[in-house]
Amino acid sequence: MNTTRKTVAVLISTTTLLGLSGCTGAGSVYDFSPTPVEPSDSVKIELPDDLMDVAGLTDDNLIVSSYALRSRSLDSAQYCAYDVEINYAPGALEIISAPTYTEADAKKDMKEAKAELLAELEVSSFENGGEEYIQRSMEAARDDREQQLESWGDIAPQWLVDSTPENYATTVLGHSTIKSYAMERLRDSNVRYDHTNPPTTVQSYFDWAAKDIEAEYQVQVDAAAKVGEPERVATQLQMSLRGMSREELSENDPQGGVYFDDDLKSATVVQDCAPSLLQSSTRQPLSFVTLRSGTWDTLAVSDVAVMADGTIGVSGVSREFIRDANGTWIKN
Repeated sequence: MNTTRKTVAVLISTTTLLGLSGCTGAGSVYDFSPTPVEPSDSVKIELPDDLMDVAGLTDDNLIVSSYALRSRSLDSAQYCAYDVEINYAPGALEIISAPTYTEADAKKDMKEAKAELLAELEVSSFENGGEEYIQRSMEAARDDREQQLESWGDIAPQWLVDSTPENYATTVLGHSTIKSYAMERLRDSNVRYDHTNPPTTVQSYFDWAAKDIEAEYQVQVDAAAKVGEPERVATQLQMSLRGMSREELSENDPQGGVYFDDDLKSATVVQDCAPSLLQSSTRQPLSFVTLRSGTWDTLAVSDVAVMADGTIGVSGVSREFIRDANGTWIKN
């Protein structure tokens, strides 16, 4: 997908930003149309039907169907804010507020990681891995011996001809037992290995490896569970500011962030005040994320700027489509 942003909003003149004054009107609707709307102290941002149609999407594919913004006064010369009501599609909030990595995810990944390691070491299970890997090592010694015999041909020394794979490993490869040869092969392989606290037996390696894989993915489960719901929602909605609870907002000493109410359906967005609606560095995104057949994507993004007097500026882009000269959505 081409992610190059093409601006499709128009200011009430010739620029690419739509000015929405915080002092007048009962509200306006911004739908990524090139036609300007009247200034207002609030704005509703939504996707146009024709964009949904050309993208082949329905409301069931949306995470958020619209955002309703209203400018909010803050006691700050640096930060400006607006309140936003988020209209989620049915069931979407439950999806994006859940941990991003779950026990089910870990179970699947553990299974794949274990299978990959077993395949690489050519054994069938962790429980019997030690015995099987010793046998694989015996076979490796046999193969090495046969290569040596082939290389020597008719002049092969008698000790090589008379050797077995096991005493070949102990005499030629320099190991006291076939088990120590197997340990060396494990240590020198590129698989996971604890070089700080190496295993004492081949089987103890497989016991450790199984537990190490489980621990690796459990750490991810625990980390995801520690992330609060406001932060999860802000991240899933591709907000660039950190999601926090309403209680963390200080009206007298605000900091940048998205401060959610307990129901996660409304929030206050605090961001740097824009010196003008034309300066892009202070804009923050409100995205229209989609979910189709298990695949996450972003159909369109609106960028919001706020000035100290409450004026809100919105610019809009679709990451996959642009309007042609006739106003028809086409592939970007």
